[in-house]
Amino acid sequence: MSKRITHDLAQRALAAGAAKCRALNEPSALAIVDAGGHLLAFLRVDDAAISTLNIAQSKAYTAACLRSPTHQWMEAVQPGGPLYGLEQTSAARPYIFFGGGLPVFDGTRLMGAVGVSGGPAEIDIEIAQEMIVALQG
Repeated sequence: MSKRITHDLAQRALAAGAAKCRALNEPSALAIVDAGGHLLAFLRVDDAAISTLNIAQSKAYTAACLRSPTHQWMEAVQPGGPLYGLEQTSAARPYIFFGGGLPVFDGTRLMGAVGVSGGPAEIDIEIAQEMIVALQG
């Protein structure tokens, strides 16, 4: 049987992400979704901007739906790019293509995804990677 994101794993990943936020002094929102893009766990770190709530969840949703890191799509969805307009194709929640959304795999099987919003994309990705380590550990 394949591994899944349990409540305990999700809480461990949120704790790891929050610790990384504190270490980097980057207040952020942290979201974890299942393979269908449904929210499993969420944390808004102290002082994270209100706007980060929906963005973190949308990053996680995007990473789960497209089974790839959100930042990998950025160039393709720009005006004139081959996938321009892709962000308009999701009915459930907007797709977001800047960095901070990462899928979580058990081998080749998608377990879900994480999304982080609060800092520059590079920092969001770093925090998301810390959450992935906790989920896969």
